[in-house]
Amino acid sequence: MSTRQDRDRHLARLRVERQRQRQEALQRRQQRRVVAYSLLGVLALALLALLSVSRGGGSTPVATPTPSDQPCSYFSSDTSNPVVTTRPTPPGFGTRRNGTATMVTNHGTVVISLLTSDAPCATTSFAFLANAHYYDGSSCNRLTSGGLQFLQCGDPRRGTGPGYAFPVENVNPRTTYPAGTVGLANRGPDTNGGEFFLCYGETRLPPEFTPFGRVISGLDVLRAVASGGELPDGDGTPLTPTTITSLRATGT
Repeated sequence: MSTRQDRDRHLARLRVERQRQRQEALQRRQQRRVVAYSLLGVLALALLALLSVSRGGGSTPVATPTPSDQPCSYFSSDTSNPVVTTRPTPPGFGTRRNGTATMVTNHGTVVISLLTSDAPCATTSFAFLANAHYYDGSSCNRLTSGGLQFLQCGDPRRGTGPGYAFPVENVNPRTTYPAGTVGLANRGPDTNGGEFFLCYGETRLPPEFTPFGRVISGLDVLRAVASGGELPDGDGTPLTPTTITSLRATGT
């Protein structure tokens, strides 16, 4: 009897031991799966990041539009101005020099790096108007705050506009308008003209406005004007009157 009981106890211990071994084997297999899935996840994230960088996706501190490769078309608009009675000569394409514009205002100087390769039509037009003294004496008559943070300038001192218009360029679905962006104002497709805006802060606009420059000096001037507020509040006339004394461009 004692021998039988000993045998039963021994078999019971064997069953417990086999169960423990199976449980440990199961746990090891589960741990290996977790490690394998984690490695696959890391590889997938790395691949997505690589694709995002290669395609220009993700958040970016600067506007990253697609350069235009189409000829410019400057066509007649319903505006006119005695300062400019002709249209710009469409620019050549290919390698272009870096352009710069210097805007002197009654509150200080703003220097703009022109995106001559990315927005050749816009920068050619802007330089054409600037060097024809079109902007001299004109006002910056719109200031926005909140989600839109820009100062809009280029309202002609005389006349109603440059006398011509041209299409939007240099935009894609990922185009953004961070602080320092300089873009063209418009009233819809194919209505680019002489008015432009300078972002003094992050501006949430749909990708429908041509970014053609970046402020490289004088962002503090824009922010000083913005700090004075606008009327009506949020989107109106700057309470700190701002006039362009002169605006000249080089390198385009």
